[in-house]
Amino acid sequence: MKRITYSESVKNRALKVRRFITKILYALNIVAAFSLLLSFLAAYIPPSSFTLPAFFGLGFSFIAQINLVFMLIWLLFKKKAFFLSSALLLLNLSNLKSTYKFTGDTELKSSSIRVMSYNVRMFNVYNWEDDKDIPEKIGTTINEVAPDVICIQEYHKSKTTPNLNYKYSQTHLPNEGKNWGLATFSKHPIIKTERVTFSETGLNSFMYNDIIFKGDTIRVFNVHLASIKLGWDDYQFLNEVSADTDSEKIKRGGIQILRRINRGFENRTAQAEKVKAYIAESPYPVIVCGDFNDTPQSYAYHSINSELMDSFVESGKGFGKSYNKAFFPLRIDYILHDKNFIAKNYKTDQLPYSDHYPISTDLEIQ
Repeated sequence: MKRITYSESVKNRALKVRRFITKILYALNIVAAFSLLLSFLAAYIPPSSFTLPAFFGLGFSFIAQINLVFMLIWLLFKKKAFFLSSALLLLNLSNLKSTYKFTGDTELKSSSIRVMSYNVRMFNVYNWEDDKDIPEKIGTTINEVAPDVICIQEYHKSKTTPNLNYKYSQTHLPNEGKNWGLATFSKHPIIKTERVTFSETGLNSFMYNDIIFKGDTIRVFNVHLASIKLGWDDYQFLNEVSADTDSEKIKRGGIQILRRINRGFENRTAQAEKVKAYIAESPYPVIVCGDFNDTPQSYAYHSINSELMDSFVESGKGFGKSYNKAFFPLRIDYILHDKNFIAKNYKTDQLPYSDHYPISTDLEIQ
């Protein structure tokens, strides 16, 4: 019988450890790949039919990065498992393009209209931030960008509302007694306005304004879809939960939060379908601005954007993060348009005046 030397024994143990680690990595890769598949399906399966993909769609950018790491690991070690994550990343190529952009198109070649969208969180009327000059700073920001049209969500009408110096404007304030909702300001004449309040929540709404720009009429939609609507008790639970928290309390709190998130998915789906129907009826070139409260991988986004183009995808740069309270880059604010425009100079200004960043773009008219 051949005697095993000490060095051979060490090699055998190392080989067993390596095989064990490889199996663990394979298992984790399968979980990551399946998660990426679910996030891909989020755009095509209504949350009312099957909710699970919608949750994974929220975390697409994080899930995609994990799969990229696995792909590089297997490529480095020349393992066939490389094809699992790489195939799913290829399947998600359009989602990747809407998540991250390396360069943006900036050269304007013809007449253009500058458009801005901004959820201003009611100009900090409830003092979420300590800075008392936020209304003035938001007004200065808008005037510096100098858009032809700006669509504001969570607009609040009060004594502290900044003067934006626009000749034409329309508001939609469905929240009776609270004076907040939507506002659209334009340097060019507004000849028609229609306002729609979503029955699902009563708090969210959209409106469109027909604007005369250099002799042509453009229909500009200002949209605010339903948020997750977590309550104060939910945020308190998230702040207080720890390793010592009673398991039954964690279960109750977790289930309540999941139900509210799920309700938000379903509300946005119904609201997006209504916006889509109005877009389809437009006799004029269309621009859609707003806070969708959902990612580019969501069913709501794909419903509205099915016949439109995303300004960020055309001319943005980086992740385009528009919600500044998220742990990972989250783009939930959009400027979409139809084939009558080409987007240039898409920008996200990372300013701390609201829980959203303002976005703007120049739309070149074809």
